Amino acid sequence: MSTHGTVLRRHWTSGRRQVGFGLLELSVAIGIFALLIVGAYAAYLSITHAQRARDFEKVITQITSSIGDLYKGQAGFDEISPQVLASAGGVASKFVRNRGTLSEIVVADSALIDIFPDALGQRYVLVASQLNEDLCVAAARMNMKDRLDQVFVGSNDRSVFIEGRPLTLEEAIAVCSESTNSTVGFSGRLYEGSIVAWILR
Repeated sequence: MSTHGTVLRRHWTSGRRQVGFGLLELSVAIGIFALLIVGAYAAYLSITHAQRARDFEKVITQITSSIGDLYKGQAGFDEISPQVLASAGGVASKFVRNRGTLSEIVVADSALIDIFPDALGQRYVLVASQLNEDLCVAAARMNMKDRLDQVFVGSNDRSVFIEGRPLTLEEAIAVCSESTNSTVGFSGRLYEGSIVAWILR
């Protein structure tokens, strides 16, 4: 074979190797880029969920403080409801959704808040329903301090009643992770999905 033919073959083979190596680099770069996107999205979701939980806790704390101020010096909590609280300005207007003559309190985009007196009117019940797992866990672990008598967490699949303290992280995860979008009855009322209900004084 001529020298000229050998040089051409080497040049062609070298060119093929360079193209192959370029494709390998490109594949690695795309893989790394995809991993970075997945990692960034996971971090974004984690931050978003944490922020929603903090906002939820802040609104619940505002509601309990407002009820304490509204009923200060009174023997009980007769007539307490989302409408009464909303009319008294006890919750920021951005969390109040009006449905005709009724007012709903909606937190973290979808969690519904219900408030009503207990059977004797000496305590009140604060119910958060339609909770996703993250909000359910955050709500179940909220420290209501000396106002808390009992907390109920769960759905029709699994539930727990605890006296005088919030749930631990392990307890909350165990109950909230097994909840589904079923309807659950609590204190004669029906709620959708996972609920956390505090009986407060």
